[in-house]
Amino acid sequence: MMVEVIATDSDDESTSERFWVDIPEPPPPPAPGTPVAPRFGQIKKFRTEYGLELNFPVGSQTELNERIFNLINAWHEPNTPLGQVARASYERWGVPLRPEDAAELEHRQWLYEANAEAIDNWVEATNPSTYAGYYMDHAAGGIMRIGFTASQEASLAALRSMLSLVEGLPALRVSGCSPTRPPRTSRTSRYGRPRGR
Repeated sequence: MMVEVIATDSDDESTSERFWVDIPEPPPPPAPGTPVAPRFGQIKKFRTEYGLELNFPVGSQTELNERIFNLINAWHEPNTPLGQVARASYERWGVPLRPEDAAELEHRQWLYEANAEAIDNWVEATNPSTYAGYYMDHAAGGIMRIGFTASQEASLAALRSMLSLVEGLPALRVSGCSPTRPPRTSRTSRYGRPRGR
């Protein structure tokens, strides 16, 4: 295809040059079942929503970008150890992760499940009128939060004294705000989200 470029300078003098350009055919679409490569924005959003940089801090935005590009590169090299982790975490969480990221998310899930069962049993046994539910606050770096409608700190201390909860880093904390009424049930609808959210 012939292309003509016309350039005009500040004195309104113009010159033109013609070029021949070969436009290659677009590549064929990927075969059905071919995994779609992860996108930078998708990975960054996930890391922010799950507070991974709170657990594994970076010094600058450039360092975070490099971390994300390294994850994308690892995903494209599935036969390396980091590539295997990136592909496995992509299948599980929808984004490639580093080994330490995947271990952190698995630890959070284990911590949540271990404490959730103990808290649910406590609620069924004591039926406290101020109990409002619990959830995993991923954005804050994986803090398990429990809510009470009144005297949150005292209620949490009472709960801790009655149960042997699994304390991890970060620990179990009261919810950031006091709910105004208790939930209909103590069970959460799925990992990390309280019923009704």
